[in-house]
Amino acid sequence: MHHEACPCGNPSPWLTPEGRTDDIVTFVEERKEIKIAPLAIYAVLKEVDHLQRFQAIVHKKNEIELRIITKNGYSKEEF
Repeated sequence: MHHEACPCGNPSPWLTPEGRTDDIVTFVEERKEIKIAPLAIYAVLKEVDHLQRFQAIVHKKNEIELRIITKNGYSKEEF
């Protein structure tokens, strides 16, 4: 958070956002690119019961590594 005036002239405090932006996940099948927005993956995974948090890591060769944290009392093997 910045407390000096914005370069645009607005005297109110302003923020510089940090972090990642959503990348498009791209898979290749039969020389065709298939693009999927991360929000689509999130929409599916957020519906999984007993899943507290997850991280999807996209690797080369059409592979996704899914890291999950389950809610208390559940194991990863139950998925």
